Amino acid sequence: MTNDEFINNLTLLKARRMSALQNIYQEYFEKIFQTALVIVRNRDDAYDIAMDVIIRLCNYPGNECEIKNHVGLLVTMTRNMSFNFLKRKSRQTELSYNDDVAISDVNDVLWLEDIFSILSEEEREIFIRHVIWDMKLKSIAKELEKPYGSVRKKYAGIKCKIKDIYKQ
Repeated sequence: MTNDEFINNLTLLKARRMSALQNIYQEYFEKIFQTALVIVRNRDDAYDIAMDVIIRLCNYPGNECEIKNHVGLLVTMTRNMSFNFLKRKSRQTELSYNDDVAISDVNDVLWLEDIFSILSEEEREIFIRHVIWDMKLKSIAKELEKPYGSVRKKYAGIKCKIKDIYKQ
C-alpha cells in the first residue's frame, strides 16, 4: 500500500467506512503484530498491542494528510505502545508465569531472541524494517538518515551474524 492509499484509507476510516479498516488490517496487522512480538516476546500481548494500534488508527488525532511516511508512523506507534506496555507490566507487583505456553510460540520467540541477542539496536531496527516490514534498504537509509552504503553493509553484517549462529 502506498502512502497515498494509506492516507485515503485513513480518511475513509475517520468517516466510519469499515472497508478502509479492513484494507489497513489486512495489509498491516501481521507486520504490526510481528514488530510488537519482537519487543514484548509474548504472542498474546503482541496481539493486544497490534489491535490497539489498529484501534488508535480509527481515532487518529492528527491530520492524516500530513503523514509523509505511513510505515514509519506504524512502526513508531507499535514500538511506543510496546514499550509503554512493558513499563506498565514491570510496575506490577504480582509476577505470574504461564506454564502452558505452546511449544511453537516458544520456538518462534527463541529464534528471534537468538538473533536479537547478537545485534546492536541499529541492526535490530534495520532487520525489523527490512525483514518484517519488507522495506527496501534505500528507504530504510532515507528514514534513518544514513548513507545507503552503510545500511547495505550493516545488513550484510546482519546476515553473516545470523548464518554464524545457525552454523553452530
